[in-house]
Amino acid sequence: MGNNAFVVSYVMLWCFVAILAYAVILLYRHHGRILFANDARYAAGPAIGAAIPRDERTPAAIDAQMESGIPTLFLFVSSNCAGCLTARAAVNNLVDRTTRPAVMAIISGKDAEIDEFAGSLSQKVALVRDPERKLTRAWHIPGVPYALATDGAGYIQAKGAVSSMADLELFVGKALNEHAPIRQPRKSTLATA
Repeated sequence: MGNNAFVVSYVMLWCFVAILAYAVILLYRHHGRILFANDARYAAGPAIGAAIPRDERTPAAIDAQMESGIPTLFLFVSSNCAGCLTARAAVNNLVDRTTRPAVMAIISGKDAEIDEFAGSLSQKVALVRDPERKLTRAWHIPGVPYALATDGAGYIQAKGAVSSMADLELFVGKALNEHAPIRQPRKSTLATA
């Protein structure tokens, strides 16, 4: 009888180990899918070293910011995005601690939701309303929350998803790294004869 109890407990132990191993494999698979999907998703967007895309549709606030020569952190958010709430708290914390770089939030969503979202942002954050996501699409932003860090000349130094204060600090460090900025030649908009 004692031997049967040992065999049963031994079999039950191995069943538990098999179930646990299966659960770990599922977690690794899930994590890998998220990791690789986000890498591909956030690799999209403007190229590192490229100039911020500007044309006649660019809001005046962005043109003025680019002309100022101040490194800028552009934060793309949506008024109804849970991750954007975390990014909003992180950017408020950031602007309370430092004045550089300038921070500009490009907010998409319904007008009333944009007003509510913007009302919780620090007064130090410049706002650009993008209710129809025209600017977000024009700049090829793959999803929100997303940040672009530019140097004083308007060249993108860093880009990617924002999920924490650490992410924002990384972007700030890249934006302020003016001793070795990453730049691609600007494309001329002038036609040649």
